[in-house]
Amino acid sequence: MAIGRSHCSRKNQNYWKTGTPKVNQFVIRFVDDPAARLAQLRAGKLDFTVDLTPDQLKKIQADANLEAVVRPFFNVGYLGLAEKVYVVEKRATQLKK
Repeated sequence: MAIGRSHCSRKNQNYWKTGTPKVNQFVIRFVDDPAARLAQLRAGKLDFTVDLTPDQLKKIQADANLEAVVRPFFNVGYLGLAEKVYVVEKRATQLKK
């Protein structure tokens, strides 16, 4: 995705596992500038962000509305999204023995 773009995923009302997903939607925004990410976080436009600069950690720790969650160096976090969903249809001819 390009910087300045976003991706929105909405809850599948027909999801097979009752009670999940637990959110109605989530939006991923691609913000290149760490200062802009911190400003959006403080303004409530983001729920979380990653890869801020080290000096921004003190600002986050000083803000009672924010919580810094530090991960170990060289720790990789990712979110995998399936771009396509393949539906398997069982036709009557497939069900015959």
